[in-house]
Amino acid sequence: MAGRIRHPAPREERRARGLAWHDAAMHVMQERHKTAKLAVSILLGWALDGSCLFFALRAVGVHVNFDVLLLAYSVGAAAAMIPLLPAGLGVVEVTTPVLLGFYGASVQGALAGLLV
Repeated sequence: MAGRIRHPAPREERRARGLAWHDAAMHVMQERHKTAKLAVSILLGWALDGSCLFFALRAVGVHVNFDVLLLAYSVGAAAAMIPLLPAGLGVVEVTTPVLLGFYGASVQGALAGLLV
């Protein structure tokens, strides 16, 4: 991976990859039923990810209400979009347990559940 950073792919290759991704995305978005399937799969993915967080928190002994979990998960997901940090490096791991701790959960337990 470090070698790629020092020696990135040639510009033409990167451009060809970008165009291929764009063509694939436009192929999916052309038909309305495909767009609906994409939206449903995204929402289902978020719901399953949130339920994994719920069960991981339960496994480490942290019990929170659904609304608090939804808020913490949403804030963590939004914090992951901070630019200049690859995938929100460390931001989710800080914001989510602190927010759960603010609403009464153990910060250590919330961090353990999040890392699980």
